[in-house]
Amino acid sequence: MTAEHIGLLIHLLGAFAFVAGVVTAGVSFEVARRRHTALEVAALLRAARIGAVVAGIGGAVLLLGGLWLAGDLNLYRTRWLQASVLAFLLSLLLGMAGGRRPKQAREMAQRIASGGGGDVDEMRRLLNDRAALVTNWIAAVLALAVLVLMIWQPAL
Repeated sequence: MTAEHIGLLIHLLGAFAFVAGVVTAGVSFEVARRRHTALEVAALLRAARIGAVVAGIGGAVLLLGGLWLAGDLNLYRTRWLQASVLAFLLSLLLGMAGGRRPKQAREMAQRIASGGGGDVDEMRRLLNDRAALVTNWIAAVLALAVLVLMIWQPAL
């Protein structure tokens, strides 16, 4: 097995983990938005949190493997790779920013479900925060753009 093969393996394992985490977080969050009880919302947002952690770890592995692979293939100066790295980093930053309101909603749902107090209407407002939703969707579109750039490798 060559260094290129190892880099590719690490890159692909990271990519699979990243996508699995993003899908888990996104689907869990969207289902939580449609649930009525704080207990259901809290459970689903805990699953979303696990997905976000998996996406973060996968993203780090994906980036490290990709940089290793790019170094082996002498691709650092290609514009498609530079655009991919930039879009990927923006996607991660936007995803972290967009996750603040869902985190607050999870914490509130857990307090409400355990009888520790909290406002259900406030929890709903946090779940439906337009800025967080838009930010997360932009992060997802950027992640998809990275996939397209990685496959297409256009001569920008």
